Amino acid sequence: MLFPADDPRAKEHAPLLPGQELKGQLPLAITPSHASQRIAAQRGVFTIHGNKRAALDRLARRSGKNHPYLRRMVVTSAHVPTVRRELAISGISESLIFPELSGLCREIKTGFFGD
Repeated sequence: MLFPADDPRAKEHAPLLPGQELKGQLPLAITPSHASQRIAAQRGVFTIHGNKRAALDRLARRSGKNHPYLRRMVVTSAHVPTVRRELAISGISESLIFPELSGLCREIKTGFFGD
């Protein structure tokens, strides 16, 4: 599930003082209370990981029809050019994901000179 950062159910995952232990066990996905231009462009959400080791991997493995929101994807280096090309065909560009000037510059540089 996705919660707003100020949702009472997210309290177990609230920032801690040094020396305190996290109470939440499983990862929690939250929408930020403030979104920068970049976070808004990326439709960013955050995960706060609980105190169970590898819980996110376990949740991804057990996802299926009951939990269609989490999938683990591994893109090997051999497939990166194909993924980049398919993203470009779909209109996903560096400047869309990183809307500040540096994102636009990287996109133009890649267009002229390649990776």
